[in-house]
Amino acid sequence: MSRVINVTDVRINELNFYPSSDEMVSSLASHIARDGQLENATVYEDESPDDGRTYTLIGGETRFRAICKLVEDGLSNGDFRVEVIPKPESKEEEMRLITADNCQRSKSSSMRYHEILKLEEIYRTLDPRPEGKKRDWVGKMLGISGRMVDNIKSKYAVADDEAQQATSTTGGNMRRTQTRASTASDAKKELRKAKKALERFAEICEELGTYEDIEERYRRALNNISSLTESA
Repeated sequence: MSRVINVTDVRINELNFYPSSDEMVSSLASHIARDGQLENATVYEDESPDDGRTYTLIGGETRFRAICKLVEDGLSNGDFRVEVIPKPESKEEEMRLITADNCQRSKSSSMRYHEILKLEEIYRTLDPRPEGKKRDWVGKMLGISGRMVDNIKSKYAVADDEAQQATSTTGGNMRRTQTRASTASDAKKELRKAKKALERFAEICEELGTYEDIEERYRRALNNISSLTESA
C-alpha cells in the first residue's frame, strides 16, 4: 500500500547493515531536491517501540536520510513516499526482506563478503536456528548458493591472511631497523669497502692513463683509510 508519510514517523532498521555514506546521502539529496523522490521506500507499521515513531524501514535508508537532510536545510517539509508492507513475523523474515530490497544493487565481491559476515552474525542470534547449514541459510538470504558463500569467504580469508602477514613482516623489519644500532665492527666493514673501492678506482685510472694526475691524492686517502682500519 502506497502512502505519503513524514520522516519524523520513521525509524531506521537496526538490522540493515548496508552502507549509506554521507557522500551518497548528499548526492541523492541533490537529485531529490531537483527531481523529487522517484522511488518509494519500503516500511512496515510497528508502534511497539516506545520512540514516538510508527514505521520501521525495510529499504530506502539512503532516501530517508537524504530527505531528512533536505528538511534540515529547509528544502523539504519531510514528505516521504513509501510502500507499507505487513510486519515480518520473525527476524529471519525481516532479514530476507532487507536483503531482497537490496538485491538490485550492483555489488562487488567485497560487498558480498561484507554481507556474508553480517548475516553470519545475525544467524548466531537466531533462536531457534533455521534448519540446514549456516552457509545455505546465508546463501538463501543473498540469492546465491551455499557453495558460492564458501568460495567468497575462502577468497577473502586468503587475502586477509596475506595482508596480515605483510603487515607483520613490515612491522618486524621496521622494529629490527629501529632497534639495530651501529657497532665498531660495522665501521670497520665500511672502511674496508672504501679501501677496496679506492684500489679499484686506481686500477681504472691507470688503465686510462690518468693515474699520474691523482696518484698523490689517492695514496694520501688510501693511507688514511689503512690507518683507520688498523685502529678500528
